[in-house]
Amino acid sequence: EAREKAEKDIAREEGRPEEPKPDQPRKEFDFDFDAKETGQRKQIAGHDAREVIMTVTVREKGKGLEEGGGFVMTSDTWLGPEIASLKELADFDMRYYKQLYGAEAFGMAAEQMAMVMGMYPMLGQASERLKKEGDKLKGTPLASTTTFEVVKSKEMVEAEGKQNNSGGGGLGGMLARKVMKKEEPKARATVFTTQHEFQEVSTTVAGSELELPADFKEKK
Repeated sequence: EAREKAEKDIAREEGRPEEPKPDQPRKEFDFDFDAKETGQRKQIAGHDAREVIMTVTVREKGKGLEEGGGFVMTSDTWLGPEIASLKELADFDMRYYKQLYGAEAFGMAAEQMAMVMGMYPMLGQASERLKKEGDKLKGTPLASTTTFEVVKSKEMVEAEGKQNNSGGGGLGGMLARKVMKKEEPKARATVFTTQHEFQEVSTTVAGSELELPADFKEKK
């Protein structure tokens, strides 16, 4: 019982949905997608790129994000011209990481990705939706900043507010409430932020880059 309570407290603190009891139905979630062209442009890896901000919102079915809580994945992406070789590379990476984790790795180490996926299983579905919708946009991603946030439900925020305001009873509790700086509970928390940018794009390889080092010796 103590362990179950501790796990619930941790889940509540991190904004994760608690595991339903065997006799309770599992929560269903809706996935919303939005893409916004900001109108900003800049040069990346020698190509003209435009900025597009894509957002996938995962919320409890039938409820708003602030009411029922959920997750938000935001990708601030700079799209250049269509570059077939980069698209092939991105597709290969996606297939590889999906086979391992069921989702894109977003540049994280294998151990980190496994831990995050264990804590937030919805990350896999959110990344799939982001990839699916992103492929519909014209251009090849040359740089991107991806952020994954958890959003606590209204009930969680209110419960934390009451807990913070209680401060315990007696003289000690009164002093604690006066000394401690009152902080409003935050509804959002960032789980991770990753960045990726191509510094150079080339479809040719210089012969010198394929040469073996002068001190190379084959072991048989």
